[in-house]
Amino acid sequence: MISGLIGYKGKYAITFGRTVFVNCTKDEFYAQPWWVRHELTHVRQYKEYGILGFLERYIGYSLFHKYDEIPFEKEAISAEWPTENDLH
Repeated sequence: MISGLIGYKGKYAITFGRTVFVNCTKDEFYAQPWWVRHELTHVRQYKEYGILGFLERYIGYSLFHKYDEIPFEKEAISAEWPTENDLH
């Protein structure tokens, strides 16, 4: 299981460790700041838990929760929208 499979207009990104794989151009990906924030949240989560630790947790959660109820996804989804600090 690889985290961060999220689609936007037929485009997808998958994060594994420090790498975000996309099926679109870099410009298309970077043109969607919310999408970049989502995937970078997964990069940070991998760093925090380690690859195996993250994957064990992600797989475990995904067995019992819908995508948007997985704690890692909930955090990434909440990171999609700018905060007050992002606007300054």
